[in-house]
Amino acid sequence: MRPEHPPEFPLAVHDLTVAYHRKPVLWDVELNIPKGTLAGIVGPNGAGKSTLSRLA
Repeated sequence: MRPEHPPEFPLAVHDLTVAYHRKPVLWDVELNIPKGTLAGIVGPNGAGKSTLSRLA
């Protein structure tokens, strides 16, 4: 069952898993960014920032 997408969260990601060549690189990602919020993705090299931003 898919979770509801409330209108106050224009960007919502639920249970996202990404794999390259069958090797998971991101798993079980949950993200809710409220309307009117400025958000950034930060982390060390290789943490999956670019991969996440390509999918959102």
